[in-house]
Amino acid sequence: MGNFLYNFIIRPLFLFFEFVFVKAYALTGNYGFTIICLSLVVNFLILPLYRRADAIQAEAREKEKELSYWVDHIKKTFKGDERYMLLTTYYRQNNYKQTDSLKSTISLFLQIPFFIAAYRFLSGLQELQGVSFGPIANLGAPDEMLQIGGLAINVLPILMSVMNILSGAVYGKDLPLKSKIQMYGIAAVFLVLLYRSPAGLVFYWTLNNVFSLIKNLIVKSKYKNQILIGLSFFGGALLLLLFFVVHPAETLRRKLLIVGIALVLFAFGFYKKLHAERNVTTEPDIAKPSRALYVFPVIYLTILIGVLIPSAVVSSSPAEFIDQTNYQNPLIYVYYTAIIAAGVFVGWMTVFYMMASNKIKHWIVCILWILSGVFTVNYMFFGKNLGILSSDLVYNEAVVFTRQQQLVNLGVIILLALIMYFIIKKIPKAVPAIYLAMCFGVVFLTGMNVNANQKQLGKMVNYLKENIQTEASIPLSTTGKNVVVLMLDRCIGAYLPYLFNEKPELQEQFAGFTYYPNTVSLGTATNTGSAALFGGYEYSPYYMNLRSDELLKDKHDEALKVLPVLFSENDFVSSVFDPPYAGYTWIPDLSIYDDYPEINAYHTIGKYDKELKAAKKSNLQRNFFCFSIFKVMPLALQKIVYNEGNYNNTSDVSTDYTEDFMDNYTVLTNLPNITDIREDDTNTFMIMENKTPHEPCVLQLPEYVPVAHVDNGTYDQDHSDRFTLNGITLKTDTQWRKVHYYAEMAALLQVGNWLDYLRENNVYDNTRIIIVSDHGYGLGQFSNMFTAENVDTEWFDPILLVKDFDSTEYSVCDAFMTNADTPLLAMEGLIEDPVNPFTGQQMNASEKEGELIVFHTTRWGVNDNNGNVFKDDDSNRWLTVKENRLDMDNWTLIEDPTK
Repeated sequence: MGNFLYNFIIRPLFLFFEFVFVKAYALTGNYGFTIICLSLVVNFLILPLYRRADAIQAEAREKEKELSYWVDHIKKTFKGDERYMLLTTYYRQNNYKQTDSLKSTISLFLQIPFFIAAYRFLSGLQELQGVSFGPIANLGAPDEMLQIGGLAINVLPILMSVMNILSGAVYGKDLPLKSKIQMYGIAAVFLVLLYRSPAGLVFYWTLNNVFSLIKNLIVKSKYKNQILIGLSFFGGALLLLLFFVVHPAETLRRKLLIVGIALVLFAFGFYKKLHAERNVTTEPDIAKPSRALYVFPVIYLTILIGVLIPSAVVSSSPAEFIDQTNYQNPLIYVYYTAIIAAGVFVGWMTVFYMMASNKIKHWIVCILWILSGVFTVNYMFFGKNLGILSSDLVYNEAVVFTRQQQLVNLGVIILLALIMYFIIKKIPKAVPAIYLAMCFGVVFLTGMNVNANQKQLGKMVNYLKENIQTEASIPLSTTGKNVVVLMLDRCIGAYLPYLFNEKPELQEQFAGFTYYPNTVSLGTATNTGSAALFGGYEYSPYYMNLRSDELLKDKHDEALKVLPVLFSENDFVSSVFDPPYAGYTWIPDLSIYDDYPEINAYHTIGKYDKELKAAKKSNLQRNFFCFSIFKVMPLALQKIVYNEGNYNNTSDVSTDYTEDFMDNYTVLTNLPNITDIREDDTNTFMIMENKTPHEPCVLQLPEYVPVAHVDNGTYDQDHSDRFTLNGITLKTDTQWRKVHYYAEMAALLQVGNWLDYLRENNVYDNTRIIIVSDHGYGLGQFSNMFTAENVDTEWFDPILLVKDFDSTEYSVCDAFMTNADTPLLAMEGLIEDPVNPFTGQQMNASEKEGELIVFHTTRWGVNDNNGNVFKDDDSNRWLTVKENRLDMDNWTLIEDPTK
């Protein structure tokens, strides 16, 4: 219940504080001024609430004063049940409820959640640690500004209390003693609570009290309108003066913000002046809007933002949101998002609505009606095709919208808003019916998402609960023969010379390996390229399509079993780690090996970063709500909410590395720990997939390691020459291109450390090691890799490194190779004339003697490109390549050869 109440009441405020804080710091560049901005924004936002609360309190006190004579008389004259009955009757006759006495504490009840949110946000904010502001030496610690002997006195809490008392004295001048004692008691409580708190938090609360004092002085003054008008014009003029003296280097965004705030102040001043000149003292009383006009939109927006959007993301690939070490249904994220959304719309929006005047209630109803339509249209029709969304809710490429896209979106929003305004003003009776249809629509779509989620999880749920905890082990023999195949997903072969050029010590660790730069992959995604890597040429996309009467899933699972079964049948201890898309599921279904109890199958991905996963899980709960807000915003505002995938997070959980990267990278760092070296002559075979190069992120240079917040400074700029080799420059002009290089370097550095471990334990020379990838990636980094038809052959550029038994020297071989050669390389000299145990076909490399057929697809997911054959549409292309893949004349675009 505590967790529910926090997410419902406090989390919406916390997220708002975070957003304002991040954006204010981006504009000011100073944490002290950022806290000032935060205080101003929050106080101006809740000012209408406090004004209404003050009015309600005043009404309650006036009513109590009006009734006090006879109440006191009844209490003095009567006792027991008689007194109770008389008081109850008297209250009823005067339309007074005893619970109305609570109205006098309404301001306190409003302060509590804002205080809790501010306390949780500012008291633990790491950004304030060690930051000074004026006389405050450290915003992240108690101020201790006054030293008396050896005693440090915190001045800010005392100043805060003084401001609180002064504000109370002004506000409570005409209040009864009981109310004054209550106010001063609250001031004392805050002094005790915040005395040892970080200065940043106390500074914020002190500013709130200063704001409250100024507000009370203005409210109590008979010249309050003149004061407000004067302050508005003075503030606007001051900001315009600041605009003219601001440093020329300041960003246009900051300059426009200054002008914008100045214009708002001028507009407010003119409004108050005209209002005063008209001598408008009271507003005509108007009827409340229909309850349905308010209830429907808060329910609809809660479902749209809190349920539909997150359920759509989860159902697209539920396994990606599963913690393999601690199973929970990924719909848990929908639950948390729904609570936060309900807190925003059903909770806080209702507080504002209930305390508003009838006129403002009509405006709230109208705004919610328009927002319902605008948010729906933005989500359904705009901001599409942004790239691949990771399980961290970060797109693989920067979110960018053209000026034309933004203008079209703005035009649609304006037109829609006008239409909806016309409907609610001219035909308001139609609005509930429209809302009902909209609610039904989002509930129906949500049901489809939930059903898709459960269907995709299927039998995986029980399987994960029962088998995911098995500890992995890589058996290696000191005197037998060991064969190791390490598939590094999306590891680009052409990077290797640049990596070794930057770090010559890495090449020394790979002594004994042969690098094959003339290697081609048969597919451009894991579901089209990994099957041939595991099972040979029979499992190329071309030959899998020829077996059109069988499911792709069955053919893929068959390929994953070829090597482990063959080695097991030839007296090798076979082990498989994270076979890609086993069972055609994101989390490999190891039950495909159940018929082969002699084969050891393990999950490793995600098992070695449990602390990070727990922290990331909490972070993802907030980010799902922020992602929903991001998707419904106008395109011009989406980047502000998205904030490069950070979603304006200030938590330490927000890091420059991603969970997907760490899930895989920590497996490589733990390879020595899970390696079981046996002092015997047992022959062993193991094949492992690892996605570290596939999940690129920013890393700390020059070590290429993940840290919470990267600070590379000028390293890239000072060492940009490392990307030029033999006259060919690797394009790293964008962050997306750079991070792929970073991730591959990080992966090979950890593999290199494992190779050293094998040397130290005398299992290097008797181990054959193949490092290979299932495909490359089309990053357009090599200008000499584009065909005449403008196909980027970097898609087909897998890494292939082979170390044979007793090999000691690093070498380069230009022989034409494919990743489908992996099974033959692994079995060479160990299994004579190998035959596929499932098809009975001889395994060889005759396919590459002529024109080799390869398959290019952007349909990377097995939930999309499945069925019996790989789909033939605009997203897929077939090509042939021969002899030298580096010669673009050897590539030819062809029609589907399987038709």
